[in-house]
Amino acid sequence: MTNENTPFIQSQIALLRKTFRTLLAPGEDYALVDFPDHGNVGDSAIWLGEIEVLLDLQGKPPRYVCECESYDPAALRAAHPEGPILIHGGGNLGDLWMRHQSLRERVIQDFPGRRIIQMPQSIFFQSPDRARHFWDLAQRHGDVHVLTRDQRSHSEARAALGDQCGLCPDAAFGLGELSAHHPPKAGVFCLIRQDAEQSGFDFAPVLARPGVMAADWLDEPAAMSRMVKMHSALKALTAGRSGAQRVRLAKYQRLAQARLDRGVRLLEQGEHVLTDRLHAHILSVLLGKPHAVLDNNYGKIHGYMAAWTREAPTARPVHSVDEALAVFKAWGV
Repeated sequence: MTNENTPFIQSQIALLRKTFRTLLAPGEDYALVDFPDHGNVGDSAIWLGEIEVLLDLQGKPPRYVCECESYDPAALRAAHPEGPILIHGGGNLGDLWMRHQSLRERVIQDFPGRRIIQMPQSIFFQSPDRARHFWDLAQRHGDVHVLTRDQRSHSEARAALGDQCGLCPDAAFGLGELSAHHPPKAGVFCLIRQDAEQSGFDFAPVLARPGVMAADWLDEPAAMSRMVKMHSALKALTAGRSGAQRVRLAKYQRLAQARLDRGVRLLEQGEHVLTDRLHAHILSVLLGKPHAVLDNNYGKIHGYMAAWTREAPTARPVHSVDEALAVFKAWGV
């Protein structure tokens, strides 16, 4: 089936390449930290998109990768003694998801003489003191560059770092077009978040309609992650010390791809999608699937849409469940 979003998707990929190129010299070695080892499909989509664009631009994989728990500055220095250190993008720059924020701040402190590049992020601090602490760290370092995904985040970063920030699409667009492999089972699939960013909308009027399915994508089958990690552990036994980073990256790629595939299987169940998750929106664009998009609890999603995806043909921002129902009625659902 033809994806009417194709020209738009290609424009986003071009913007990603152009922005990354301003911070990375051709062929330059790099590290990429903070692999998202959890069930949130969106973060896996971002990781895979980042790797796709970086491989294309740099012609090589990262020399060092890690998740929060496996970060080791000595190992990073040994594997990647010079050159930029990239931090995985997403929506966790701030004090809502402190595990990732703490890693970000530690990297900045551990590597005062290295260029630190924060891949495209949304910024949200509840505490002004936490915000000041982070921006003070970045300013004292002197070579921290922050890419942001929306105008509000960009304004905050620019006030602190000046020209060392940029506005950039979400790296999940680096995946390019995606294809559904199964026909829809329902007229509408609702992917509704159940975490700290949940919107608070009452979805009951939608869920009560016939032909509607609903889920979130945080919970993944335990066996999926366990099997990938067991396979990677067996490969690591034969790889030796010199292949440790290669084996780790391969494990991350398999985990992220399995999680992305699970997300696509969820979204393809609906002929149309209703969501309050940013990456359910972005993956629906990549799939060419008509969808309505509610905001999360602090304006991240509609802020992103205002900056980048308002021209995507199959996407409609909505501000209430009633408005979403009106959109689906116009679509004949």
